[in-house]
Amino acid sequence: PIDTDVFPAAMLGDRALRLGGLAPVVLSAANEIAVERFLAREIPFLRIADLCSEFLSLQAQKHDAKGDGKEPTLKEIEHMDAAVRQSLRNEGETTP
Repeated sequence: PIDTDVFPAAMLGDRALRLGGLAPVVLSAANEIAVERFLAREIPFLRIADLCSEFLSLQAQKHDAKGDGKEPTLKEIEHMDAAVRQSLRNEGETTP
C-alpha cells in the first residue's frame, strides 16, 4: 500500500474518478497549472498536491460533478478546464 502521508497526491486520481463527472477535468487542470507555477518558482513543490486536493474538494462541495449519471459535454469540460486554470493562475501565492 501507498503511504498517503508521505505521498499525498497518490490518491487524488482515485478520488477524482470516484467523484466522477467533471472532477477528473478539475484534477488535470489544477495539476498542470500547479506544476507550471512550481516550475516558475511561484509555489513550493509540496503545494502542488495541496492545490489539487483543494480544487477537488471545491468541486465536490459545489456538486458540479454530475450526479445524474450523464457524461459531461465537451462544452462543460472546456468551461471547467478554463475556469480552474484561470482561478489557479490568479491565486497569487508565492514561494516563501
